[in-house]
Amino acid sequence: CDDDDESIISWERIDQESGEMSVAIFNYTPVARKNYRVGVKKSGCWHELLPSDAPDYGGSGVGNLGGVRTADFGWHWRPYCITIALPPLAAVFFKHQTGVENTTNTA
Repeated sequence: CDDDDESIISWERIDQESGEMSVAIFNYTPVARKNYRVGVKKSGCWHELLPSDAPDYGGSGVGNLGGVRTADFGWHWRPYCITIALPPLAAVFFKHQTGVENTTNTA
């Protein structure tokens, strides 16, 4: 996604051999986005790999409690979406969890 109005950029990567998918979201503003939606191609659980705003890195600690689950509607031209807490001036990285059931959205 390219959200010029909010100065947010995201992209997805798919491993050609395994099909594993990851998403990176970057917030280039000093404003935290508590319920920011990002479109994704796969439904289910998305594990938060790295929140650059974690206190370990000198950040404020805005995060997603280790992961989120998809909602059953599309966003950004993708069939599903995740709703995340997007920290200010930071990046978050998620990886799709194969084989984990999607029951509720945790964000």
